[in-house]
Amino acid sequence: MGRRKLIIAGAAFGVVWGAVLFPLLDTGNYVLIAVALSGALLCMGIIYGPAGAYMPELFGTNMRYSGAGFSYNLGGVLGGAAAPLIVTALAEAYSPSVGGWFMSAMALVSLACVLALPETAERDLDTV
Repeated sequence: MGRRKLIIAGAAFGVVWGAVLFPLLDTGNYVLIAVALSGALLCMGIIYGPAGAYMPELFGTNMRYSGAGFSYNLGGVLGGAAAPLIVTALAEAYSPSVGGWFMSAMALVSLACVLALPETAERDLDTV
């Protein structure tokens, strides 16, 4: 199927799943909570699985390791460190379900970014 297509599918799934995530979590039903978390982890797996191969392919051999490492870690810091702080502040100001809308918005940003990136499946990686 290809790495880029899977990442696009995962991001699109994240846009939709974010809208359903917090309403399912708020039910208090253990089965629905398990479904909510399983869907979120599925979304993450669909994206992170191929990302490890796709990101290095975006860079030439002279800076492949640095480019992929910097990009991955910068994304982790900005997305992983800032998101809980932002969602907590929004949840206190509005409602807990705003976390799902935040997830959908970030998935939409991710989708737009991946759509702007090139396909690397047929590219000669030595000449990037």
